[in-house]
Amino acid sequence: MDILNPKIPVLNRYIGCDILGVYLNENELTRDLIGADVPITEVKLDLARHLMTACSASCGTNPQGDTRFISTPAGWTVGLLNHDRWADDWDDFMLGFLPAHPLSSSKWF
Repeated sequence: MDILNPKIPVLNRYIGCDILGVYLNENELTRDLIGADVPITEVKLDLARHLMTACSASCGTNPQGDTRFISTPAGWTVGLLNHDRWADDWDDFMLGFLPAHPLSSSKWF
């Protein structure tokens, strides 16, 4: 992964059980960004759109995703439903992150 400016803060908001194991891929992304000293705020949401710390293995265990329905039926079923739903309750948090971290601030460059 190429990081062009490691000083710019990142907000990573995602649903725990999403289609094709996105959750595990997001965890990998977060680890890579932390390893590169990128300031990151991570918001992991469960099925009810509440904060969570871990996802069920029934949603998939392959960080690169899995395209086979038979290997992760819960990940496909629940994940497909989750993938199409936006976490409206978190819009204010997400939109508040942007003005709190303006790109025009000299500390990011």
